[in-house]
Amino acid sequence: MRNFLFLPAILGCALTLPASADTLYSNLGDPASYLVANRTIGASSDAGTQLAQGFRFTSAATGALAQIDLGVGVNAPRNGNLTVSLWSDGGSTVGSLLGSWDFTTVVAAGTSTSALTSVATPGGPSLTAGTSYILTMSPRGTGVWGAWNNVSATGARFFSSDNGPWFAATAGQLMATRLLSSVAPVGVPEPSSVLTLGCVVMLAVRRRFRSPR
Repeated sequence: MRNFLFLPAILGCALTLPASADTLYSNLGDPASYLVANRTIGASSDAGTQLAQGFRFTSAATGALAQIDLGVGVNAPRNGNLTVSLWSDGGSTVGSLLGSWDFTTVVAAGTSTSALTSVATPGGPSLTAGTSYILTMSPRGTGVWGAWNNVSATGARFFSSDNGPWFAATAGQLMATRLLSSVAPVGVPEPSSVLTLGCVVMLAVRRRFRSPR
């Protein structure tokens, strides 16, 4: 009888796994970090060209996009809103628009290599493992100076100026990004915590009913 009481505890502990959102793509590393060198999104002066930039990536998993984490900041005198967009891969340009999300950030440009801006994408499009896509960031309106920070990884980049068409740029360092297919609800215990509690309860029950030697 004692062996049967002990079996659930073993199984419960064996299932104790760290909980994490499924990563569709990430170039941030572990722990997440990025370089302070950056790509301008918007313009650095009132008369400057409004720049939008992006890059090609390949999805590592299949799932619906739920959140985008970005290493992006804004220069305080020119705060403003930004838009991140996901496109199919059109080769030398972007393909079909799959989704677009407006957001703001309070992260100051060039001051952190770990603070991320998270953009929720409710009802986001489904990505397919092994398929390439293009992610872009644009200023929403004039008077915006955003900074999309680089990572060490390199690849195909794209740019657009003054809301014009998208063109392929020279290959170079990519911009700090992580795409997730699920996000743990705030205030809800992680599955690993629940399973760990189950282990404790099962082991306590086993000790309570253990026969005296």
